[in-house]
Parts: sequence; C-alpha cells; structure tokens
Amino acid sequence: MSASLAALFECPVNQWTIVQQPEPESNAKGEKRVVPLTRRKTASQMDTTTSNSKCNPNTASSSDRYDYESNHDSDAEGEGMGPNACVWRAYLDEAGRFDASMVENIRDTVAVVLVFAGLFSAVIATLVSLLCPALRPDYNQVTAALVEELIAHQRFTLDDTSPDTVPPSTLRLNSLPTASTADRWVNGFWFVSLAISLFTALLSTLVKMWIQAYVSPTFGSPHTQSKVRHFRYMGMQEWNVPLIVGLLPILLHLSLSLFFAGLVIFLFILDPIIARFVWFVGLLAFTAYIVSDLLPVWYPHCPYKTPY
Repeated sequence: MSASLAALFECPVNQWTIVQQPEPESNAKGEKRVVPLTRRKTASQMDTTTSNSKCNPNTASSSDRYDYESNHDSDAEGEGMGPNACVWRAYLDEAGRFDASMVENIRDTVAVVLVFAGLFSAVIATLVSLLCPALRPDYNQVTAALVEELIAHQRFTLDDTSPDTVPPSTLRLNSLPTASTADRWVNGFWFVSLAISLFTALLSTLVKMWIQAYVSPTFGSPHTQSKVRHFRYMGMQEWNVPLIVGLLPILLHLSLSLFFAGLVIFLFILDPIIARFVWFVGLLAFTAYIVSDLLPVWYPHCPYKTPY
C-alpha cells in the first residue's frame, strides 16, 4: 500500500485517473465508497512502450531466461546436488544454447570452405592437366627431327650424292631436352596449391564428422548428461578443434596465393604485357588482404577480423 501511494505521489496529479466502480447493492447508505486512484500513462509513455515492444518482442521471454526458480521445479531439501537437481537442468539449458551457437558458426564456416575448395580444385586440376606435359620429354620434337633427317637422306640419294654428307640429327632418345625452369616453377606452384586445396576439403569433412559426434544425443539423468557434455567440450578445447576450424580459411588463402604466383609466371612466358596486368591485380588483392588483417590491431571497432 505504501509503495502504491509513493508511486502516486511521485507523478503529477494530471496523470491520475479516477476509476468509477459500481456500488454494491448491499452497501448501507452511510457507508463510504472507496474510489481507487490509478496512474494514467501519458501519450509519450504509451508511444515509448509501443516502440519498445515492437523493437524487442521477446523482452519478457529473455528476462525470464535466467529465472531458474520459475523455469525448473525446486529441489527437495537435501537434494540440491542430486542427479535430478535444478542446477544440472539449468546447466544443460545454458550449455545447449552455447553449443547451438558454436556448432552453427562452425558448420557455416565448413560449408563455405567446402564449396570454395571444391570449385577451386576443379579449376586448378584443369590447368595442371594442360601444362603437365611440359614436364615430360617431347617425343614429337624427336620424331620431327628424325623425319627431317630421313627426307634429307632421300634427297641426297635422288641427287646421286653420298648420304654421308647429311648431318645427323642432334636429338636422341637418350639426350632429350628437359623442362625449362619456368615450367618447373609453374607446375610446382599449381601442384602444391591443388594438394593444399584437396587437403582443406578433406579436413573440412573431418570437422563435420567431429561436430556431428559432439552434438549426438545423450541419455540418463541431468547430472549424467551434464558430465557427458562437459567431457565432450573439454575434449574439443584440449584438442584445439576451434583452432583447426580457424585454420581452414587460412589454408585456402595460401592455396590461392600459390595459384596466383604460378599464373603470373605462366603468363610471363606467353605474354609479358598480360602478365603485368594480372600481377597488378594479384598485388592489389594481397595488399587488401594484409591491410584487412592489420586494421583491427589499431582500430578495435573495425569489422575486418580474421579467426587468427
């Protein structure tokens, strides 16, 4: 009662509302009628309440989230740490929300990495299959040289000239020219890039299996389920599963960098002008990557953050 009166006295009188209530028939003529006073909300207060409810419709439910006494039955005396105690149920609720958010983030990261690694590996494999023959001996060149020597012998025979004057071919099967240094660098960069990309895809599938085992259902009392959940979570942290998930994009970035390096060398062999344009684009991408990694160091509010 005193709190109600204090609330009334703290607000202006023009915000009070007199509520008329019907008088009971049994009241005597001399009995006083009680007229309750309630506080009336102003127009601005009503607008504020309406806007808050629109912006945050789950305000009531979110405030009840930590009301464990209402959400769970009270424990009997002496059973506060029993297998079915309220504390274990509350722990499972909070851990379930935390695990759901963590698993969702990991699955989103793995899904993006898998799609990118698959498409990128297909592109690299196509280019490698076209350039890989440069590492093998060119038998077509040997065949052409021997055919040229044979034609020269026939021409000298028709001219009644000694075949000994025909110069022998300089190409032999035991002395074939090896691949150039540029071909080795290009194929080396692209093969390593392909291997890293495929390894990233394999690691992503393994992470999906680990997460599937982590969220597998548990059975038993709340105490038993809490112990199993904590056992799994500590295993995830001890064996650095979040760190491995953070390394997946970095491996893809490394694979992409090696691919760009090999592409620039390959284009310099074909056309130096086009190679300079591609080199400039790759340099811009690399600079943007480094700057985006360093900006959060000086500007903590910068959203350009990476897992490492």
